Amino acid sequence: MNPPRHSAPCRLLLGILLGAAAGTVAAAPPDGAVERLSTAVRGALERAPELRAAAATADVDRAAAALKGAAGTPWVDLQQEGIGAGLSTAPNAQTTLRFQAPFNLPWQASAARSLRETTDTMVAADREVGRMDVAGAAAMLWLDAAAASDRLAVATTARERLDRALALHEERYTLGEVAGIDVLQLDLEQVRAATAEAGLAAEREALVARLRRFAGHQAPLPRPGDLAELIDASASLPVEAAPAALAETTPLLASAVRRAEAAGAARDLVAAIAWGRPVAEAEWERIPTIAGVPGHDAVGLRVSVPLPFGRSGRDARAEADAAARLALAELELEQRRLATRLEAAATAAAGAERRLGALTPVLQRLPEAERSVAEQFRLGALSYLVYIDGVARFDEIEIAAVAARRELLAARVELAVILARPDLFPLPTSPLAEEAP
Repeated sequence: MNPPRHSAPCRLLLGILLGAAAGTVAAAPPDGAVERLSTAVRGALERAPELRAAAATADVDRAAAALKGAAGTPWVDLQQEGIGAGLSTAPNAQTTLRFQAPFNLPWQASAARSLRETTDTMVAADREVGRMDVAGAAAMLWLDAAAASDRLAVATTARERLDRALALHEERYTLGEVAGIDVLQLDLEQVRAATAEAGLAAEREALVARLRRFAGHQAPLPRPGDLAELIDASASLPVEAAPAALAETTPLLASAVRRAEAAGAARDLVAAIAWGRPVAEAEWERIPTIAGVPGHDAVGLRVSVPLPFGRSGRDARAEADAAARLALAELELEQRRLATRLEAAATAAAGAERRLGALTPVLQRLPEAERSVAEQFRLGALSYLVYIDGVARFDEIEIAAVAARRELLAARVELAVILARPDLFPLPTSPLAEEAP
């Protein structure tokens, strides 16, 4: 018997379905924790209004710097004298046309150019800092959701464990092996575990909603176990590293340095133009014929140079000098803040690593211990009270490990943001749109 032959429309429909299935497989989200976190962070960078505001602020700063350095607007003046009734002109009417243009002297032009250049470097540094801040905030939110996923997994395991224990105790009750109060106590403990699980599920959903608002609804979500995987893909500062020395080379400090340099350049420009700029003027006059004297055209030139006198110029220079000193003071404060942040992050990372180091041997033996306690309870060697207390201690160890992992990774994110070092934490700083082919 020959196999059935499909018509052309059927073959076309089959091809479309297969193509859609292939596209679905190709567009599947990444499986690794690093890849999923990086995709979410890039999505946040693409959507972040902070970066669009930073771009607009950069345009404002550049335009303001160019405006401060601009000499001014030229203008034309047309003067007609001897206009009588009905707009008639007298025989001796004189016409004058003037053109004026302010201009920068060489040292003023040099100061204006320096301000534009330092402003360009300042806004570039500020935008880089803004990208790192957004990436760090997105990573922190992703870590919070990952920690919530791990805590929910522990709570789900605890509730399922109590489900099995309650079912076993109910069976024993029907056989007359345990009292009803024992079943009731275990039932209450199971209800408590289910309530805790529901609360953690709601907490995780709230964090996931925040993450989706921040990084988009297509952002890959964390899964249980991602924190442990990210710890293997990240690193802490070496023990011999000096946070105070590292603070001198951070992009955040570079941004403050560039801002101080821009304030200094603005001070220099104000010092050069505080009393005004020179003005060049060209004039053309038409002298009419009067009493037989032939008329003629006259061309004249004039240059006006301001004198460095007056209170307005002194006040302008004093204000610019104060702004430059303020920027230097803020630079010093930023150095202290960065050194404090680095020391706090390095200390937090070291503390979390010590906690994980103490918990790791216990975590490695935990599955075997859980199986042993569960088997002893199943065989009746342990009472339900001892069983509940034992598994509760196991859960406390798991929750403590989750908290330590989250604290360690948060400290590494902080270090990576401050130092702009992806070797400490795999933190992308470019949005998805910029990485698309």
